[in-house]
Amino acid sequence: AQQVTAMAPGVHTIQPNGEANYAIAMRGVASSDFTTNVESPVALYVDEVYISQMSGAGFMLFDMERVEMLRGPQGTLFGRNATGGLVHYITQKPREGFDGYLKGTVGDYDQYKVEGAVGGGNETLSARLSASYHKNDGYIENRLKPSEDLNNADDLAVRFQLLWTINDNADLLINARHSEQDIDTGFFENVSSIRPGELTPNEWNPVLEYIDNDGDVWAGDYDDPGFNDLETDGLTATLRWDFESFRLTSITDQSNVEREYIEDSDASPQPFFNFFLLTDAEQFSQEIRFDGESEALKWVAGLYYLDLEINDVNGAITDPFVGPAPTPGAEAGLYNPYTSELESFSVFGQVDSPLGEEWTLIVGGRYIRDEKDFEFRTDVVEFLDPSSEPGFSNAGNRNLLAPLAAYEGDREDSEWSGRLQLEWALSDDWLLYGGWNRGVRGGGFNAPIFPLNPPLDYDDATMSYDP
Repeated sequence: AQQVTAMAPGVHTIQPNGEANYAIAMRGVASSDFTTNVESPVALYVDEVYISQMSGAGFMLFDMERVEMLRGPQGTLFGRNATGGLVHYITQKPREGFDGYLKGTVGDYDQYKVEGAVGGGNETLSARLSASYHKNDGYIENRLKPSEDLNNADDLAVRFQLLWTINDNADLLINARHSEQDIDTGFFENVSSIRPGELTPNEWNPVLEYIDNDGDVWAGDYDDPGFNDLETDGLTATLRWDFESFRLTSITDQSNVEREYIEDSDASPQPFFNFFLLTDAEQFSQEIRFDGESEALKWVAGLYYLDLEINDVNGAITDPFVGPAPTPGAEAGLYNPYTSELESFSVFGQVDSPLGEEWTLIVGGRYIRDEKDFEFRTDVVEFLDPSSEPGFSNAGNRNLLAPLAAYEGDREDSEWSGRLQLEWALSDDWLLYGGWNRGVRGGGFNAPIFPLNPPLDYDDATMSYDP
């Protein structure tokens, strides 16, 4: 889903910390946060469904119809409000008659990739099944463990859609989807910094007792290669009903993201700092939209509701920072669990009013009400078997050594966004426009890895931020 951004000017994919999170930047507006409870200022949608978690944004594209990118503040037409823009991925839908395709790729590093779709039906009922599978060995050499090369591919995604044409004016589309990813990650190039604020790539690092100055960014010495184990599921029901003077659209969705991620952040042979993330997010959204068009104007109005429950963890296995661990063979680290509950309600609308044959005035607005509850804790723990794959997430594999800090907070925010634009259609091929937009992104809470010292007791000024 990120590669398509290379096709549009002023649009870029960013990864704040390797493979853990994806975000899209438009005109320089982006999110650089490594936690997943923070929504990106550039919103992502798949078939009009908002993707709230950056950890769930690294999905495969297959059986697609098109991708739309809108720059600037969004929120007066559909979905969730955003300050930077949006990217909308639109898949192929079921249709009458049988059709399908199958496409395969074989490449270097034992790459095998196959994708395809099959579908068909009649005037009343049609269906489409799409799938994609991609596997290849890693191309980043791990000199310590030659059998564990990094940045491989192991991805599977399946999507099933069922379209019921109720009558000449109404149809119901059911979309069920599942995806899995299990890859080895964390291939940072080691560059030492033995003096504050200065990179020292050609100097021996006395802390790590290591230097990697061979200039080969495709190889490294990783004592504990990381992994990204991700699963996403979703079920959407989209109802469209055409009445005499307007159309009703209802989009009901339930989406889930589960993820375990860890990386060798120091990119050295030493067990120094391994950053990890756990994600367990459940999202429910309901959108009801009305739109119509006449010679006098074109309009849209709607309601949007989002309920998001997040149970996440971040932290690090870092015995040199917080150890030593009291149990022989164990390593100490930080374990920071947090929960976030968001309930958001919005009312939005936009009117396009022609001013003669060549001019159009656009006026839009949105009112947003966000309520968020947040709980956060920072603990020093020991990981009894830190080298095992579930070592950081398995509750039986860690002991609590000391609680460092805790925080509970809630916030209620009411905001508005708006749009005022004037368009001039010079011809069928040329459109000039100028406008004013006010974008809004909701307030929220930080989830830092390291506790502040002093104070260890977090307060609202430290942990909460405004819209």
